[in-house]
Amino acid sequence: MGDESDEPLAERELDTGGATIDRDWLREALGGGLGAADVVAHRIVHGGPRFRDAVLVDQDVRAALDELTALAPLHQPKSLAALDAVTEALPELRGGLL
Repeated sequence: MGDESDEPLAERELDTGGATIDRDWLREALGGGLGAADVVAHRIVHGGPRFRDAVLVDQDVRAALDELTALAPLHQPKSLAALDAVTEALPELRGGLL
């Protein structure tokens, strides 16, 4: 985060409704106001036995989360779509998993 206290500099909780993510709407909702943020936290519905704590999401972690879709088929795809959309909208920020 931006300082030693690891306090959020900004946060957005977005009610996306439905089963899909509108990437244009998400990009607009995230625009501005994030200031000096250097990381984005995502809450993924199911991390299986491997992901029980926060981790940085890289390609390997993203692929492993995709493999867990069968454990939460109604929620995991949308969570991962949101992760992908935020990564696309804010490529300069690192992504984290909670």
